[in-house]
Amino acid sequence: MPPEPRTRVLIVDHEPDILEALRLLFEGWGCEVDVAEDAAHALKLALERHPAVAFVDIGLPGVDGYEVARGIRAAGEHVYLVAFTGWDGDDEKERASAAGFNSYLVKPADPEKLHEVLARVRGNESE
Repeated sequence: MPPEPRTRVLIVDHEPDILEALRLLFEGWGCEVDVAEDAAHALKLALERHPAVAFVDIGLPGVDGYEVARGIRAAGEHVYLVAFTGWDGDDEKERASAAGFNSYLVKPADPEKLHEVLARVRGNESE
């Protein structure tokens, strides 16, 4: 019997320490993880690697996370998009939803909340 496929996760953030911490966390949960520090690399990885879930920082320098989400959606990717940001507020949540995000988490996120998102995505992968 072949091994169960690993859930592919994309993490997009301009802070190297955040990328590394999240990469280690998700790899510890059995995920295959790609990381990107900017919008261009994030879009390239999303289109080439087809992650099941992407955690995207809204406050990226240059092209922001909203544009990353719009680009992923415009390309027809069916990734579960999580706005992962330090910005909190109803306006930001509405903008994120309008850009195509499925969820909104404020940094620093409790690892339990990150695991809940992963469990939700993994449940959908088997359908």
